[in-house]
Amino acid sequence: MHLRKSAGITKSTLSLMVGIGRPFLNKIESGTANPRLEVIERLASALDTTPQDLITPRKHVS
Repeated sequence: MHLRKSAGITKSTLSLMVGIGRPFLNKIESGTANPRLEVIERLASALDTTPQDLITPRKHVS
C-alpha cells in the first residue's frame, strides 16, 4: 500500500494496470489474499519495484 500511495496511484487505477479486480487488490493490501506469483510480478512492474520488495515485510520505525 505504501508504494502505491507514494506513487500517487489509486486502487482503481492499479487494479486496471495489473488486470485484477479492486476487491482482490484490497485483500492483497490488507494481507488476506495470497496472490499468484504472476500477479505479484505484475504489481511490482506497475509500481516500478521488485517482487521481493513487495513480499518482504517492512520494518516499523518507532
